Amino acid sequence: MKLIAHRQQRISLMIGSFLCLFFTGCVKEQLNKAKTAIQKAATPEIKKEELDNPKLKVAINTFLEEKNYEDAQEFLAYFLQKYADDKEINTYKFKLADCYFNLEEYPAAKELYEHYASTYPSDSLAEHAKYKAIYAQFKQILPADLDQKNTESTIQLCKEYQYDLNNKAYRSEINTIYNACVNRLIEKEIYVYNFYLKRNSLSSARKRLDYIKTTYLTKDNNLEPQFLYLECQLAKKENKTDVLQQKLSNLEKYQESPYYMLAHALTTQEKFIF
Repeated sequence: MKLIAHRQQRISLMIGSFLCLFFTGCVKEQLNKAKTAIQKAATPEIKKEELDNPKLKVAINTFLEEKNYEDAQEFLAYFLQKYADDKEINTYKFKLADCYFNLEEYPAAKELYEHYASTYPSDSLAEHAKYKAIYAQFKQILPADLDQKNTESTIQLCKEYQYDLNNKAYRSEINTIYNACVNRLIEKEIYVYNFYLKRNSLSSARKRLDYIKTTYLTKDNNLEPQFLYLECQLAKKENKTDVLQQKLSNLEKYQESPYYMLAHALTTQEKFIF
């Protein structure tokens, strides 16, 4: 009997340990979401139509504090329509834009931020609205193997922000976004280059390299090690040993770069496309 009891105790401890692990991480997160949903369902529904101006504001701000952006968005849209002449209307317009952004509805958020910046150019939040509009556009860029129109649009918005000397507060953030977009365009060009290279469309690969050199390499010397590696790849495909050796020689000053090792690996491996 003692042996059975001992085994049962061990099984209980094992089950307890398993449940402890089970209810951590993603599972725990899902449970928290379910708990929130249950609490929300148990809370008496607030009807926006039954609230006057002050109570609507309280409800909106409460939703925002709770990060309940769905309900905040609904109540804000109603508030802006019903109380368009409210003296704080600009503040609540900005809050609506923030709701869309937090809900990852970036096209709508961008439009609202841009509308705010153009409607209230002297407002204290106007420059912040410009920045958030650019950030919302940046959030819509796609991976390098897909269309880059949103990336190009973001770059244009960054330039417009930088050209206006009155914009000062977010220059560092805008530069970071701009550089990330340029890097994405470079990734796109390299992706296309590799596409041609793998299919032995060497003339097209050469044209793509020439475009990268003219458009990006002349503006960013940090790209040179990677560009030399790409040239090494093409030289090997073209069986131009002398050109390959020349490019490897040019890479000697970048021995700390991973592209130095990748390029030298080309001389010992039949295929090494990165």
